Amino acid sequence: MNFFYKPIIILLSGFSLYACSTAFPNQNSQTLLRQQNMWAKEGVFVVNGADASVSVLDPEGTKVMSKIALPSGSFPHHAYVSPDRNTLAVSLPGMDFSGGHGDGGHGGMPMPGRIALLDLNSGQIKSIKNTPAMHHNAIFSPDGKEIWAAAMESRGRVFVYDANSFALLNEIPVGQKPAEITFSADGQKVFVANGGSHSVSVIDPFKKEVISTLAVGKNPVGAWVGSDQRMYVDNEESQSISVINSRNLQIEQTLPLGFMPGMAALHPNQTELWVSDAQNGKVVVFSRLQETQTFTRNRELSTGAGAHAIAFSKDGKKAFVSNQEAGNVSVIDVLLFKKERDLRVGNKPNGLALR
Repeated sequence: MNFFYKPIIILLSGFSLYACSTAFPNQNSQTLLRQQNMWAKEGVFVVNGADASVSVLDPEGTKVMSKIALPSGSFPHHAYVSPDRNTLAVSLPGMDFSGGHGDGGHGGMPMPGRIALLDLNSGQIKSIKNTPAMHHNAIFSPDGKEIWAAAMESRGRVFVYDANSFALLNEIPVGQKPAEITFSADGQKVFVANGGSHSVSVIDPFKKEVISTLAVGKNPVGAWVGSDQRMYVDNEESQSISVINSRNLQIEQTLPLGFMPGMAALHPNQTELWVSDAQNGKVVVFSRLQETQTFTRNRELSTGAGAHAIAFSKDGKKAFVSNQEAGNVSVIDVLLFKKERDLRVGNKPNGLALR
């Protein structure tokens, strides 16, 4: 998502070996899952970009349970679990985004991409879809029937695929160089961060059309969903967070950071906004003022070099932070605001998903 290192372009090795949608069994992972089957119901999935793999942590973040291999050279980025919790959608852009998301980091390049679907009950890759453009992420619609992904090109488009057949259902034009695509908490709107246009496109997921375009900071990467019906947009170049009310589509606050954000995550208690600071290897917490409902900087905690994605356990008691340059995941006790441990995963861990 961010960061200050020069990007490395990884060629899509063996790209021609895959059909548009093809099975990709992983026997080693399946054997491990038979031995350590406790994660089958729930777990933390860590996308390792440089390793082309997904590490599986137990729900409490005490150990690494297994590792699922992805196609070599695919440089996976973000992952999302399907509504029925049986499938993980992983974007395979084939490029290292840890160098940043500016003009020199990604986007605008006519590169094909891929999306992999992992069966979370077997640990196997059940299909891979070749796509006309690389994607920052792929996400299921709330009903699980569709997979949405934005084409990271100057001619920004959103592709809507059938989740079962991977057939292309719709193509929706958006702003330039779109990155993350997300759904609002109520599932009534889709938000697309347009890095090249410094805007966020808002789409009606039923009519499949753009209903609003909001100007935000420079180089937005993602509109991260909050359970409070707000979206939190991390503007990398502006070093700020734009807080959008997803119901009336008004920008309620622009929060200055003083550092380039990696990701913003609202805690389930809805009173704390956690933002990762990759350059300084930490998370910074902003607290919501009850009187004004705005956020102010409160505290910070060192995690590891290249702090990036943030995810909270279902009960909100633990936070997980992927540290790209350190190659680990920090497990944090939220109540004590103390790091419990660092778990070594793969090389350049990025996206996090909980089941």
